[in-house]
Parts: sequence; C-alpha cells; structure tokens
Amino acid sequence: MTSFVVGRATNVDIPLQDRTISSQHLRIEQEGAVIYITDLKSTNGTFVCRGIGKMQIQGRQQVEVLDQLLLGTYAISVADLIARIPIVKTQEENNGLSRYLRADNGTYIGKK
Repeated sequence: MTSFVVGRATNVDIPLQDRTISSQHLRIEQEGAVIYITDLKSTNGTFVCRGIGKMQIQGRQQVEVLDQLLLGTYAISVADLIARIPIVKTQEENNGLSRYLRADNGTYIGKK
C-alpha cells in the first residue's frame, strides 16, 4: 500500500496553498488499482462527488479515478491529485523503458 498526505503544510506529499485547507487535510492511499481517501479531521471536511451526488467522507472511503473531490475551496479530481505526484525515471532496466510514479518520500506507486 502506498500513502500520500494532502494539505496546506509544506512538509506534506501534495501541498495545496489555501487557508480553507487544513495542514494535513486528507490521505490518499493506493492498494493495487483501488484508491482510498481518508479525511484527517480537517476543519472544512472532504466531499466526494460522483455523478450528481455529493457525500462527505467519513473515515476511509473508496473512490474512483474520475470522482471529484471538494476540499476547502478546491474542486479536484482524484486523477488530478494522483497526477501531482512527481514522475521520476528509474535506472534503466532490461528493456530501458520502465518508469514509476514516485512520491518525494521515495515510495513507488506503480508503473507508468
């Protein structure tokens, strides 16, 4: 399992600079192809929009890549959050084509 924290603090994995975002607002986790969001007791909450429905995240919630998240004044898709994780080339492997998504803490999410 790979985990990243989103928030206003400068030491989180994915920083979003806005006063309506808590220092550590939410955690995004990936277990294989499954993605989970956990609100970290943020002041303004985290909401997931799927289709025409909107629901506040309570605890750990499975989300889809195309879901829209509302946190503070941000409306951001799960895909956009994942895209903010820096892409780093690894050393060439046998075929020379392997690349991985990697967070600043050195954890690999998966092949791209």
